[in-house]
Amino acid sequence: MAGFEPGTLRAVGFIGGKEAASDERRTPGEIDRLTLRFDLSGRPFAANGKDAVFCYAELRDKSGTIVPHAAIPVFFGARGSARLIGHNPS
Repeated sequence: MAGFEPGTLRAVGFIGGKEAASDERRTPGEIDRLTLRFDLSGRPFAANGKDAVFCYAELRDKSGTIVPHAAIPVFFGARGSARLIGHNPS
């Protein structure tokens, strides 16, 4: 078995001989930034303490690739009447 080499893997799906879908996965580099992503599930956010929203913290490299093996704790905080649910730090 050959040694590991970082790079890009591109998968292409064809229907009737024409490209129908594609996706790429890149080997992540060093952590460059933290991004936050809210999952509103396609609905507007309700106010007055009557809603819940998931917030995902993602550590990314310079090209925007998520670094899945990162072991850096991320601490969440809230202001106002918001309440955190789940593990903190994550």
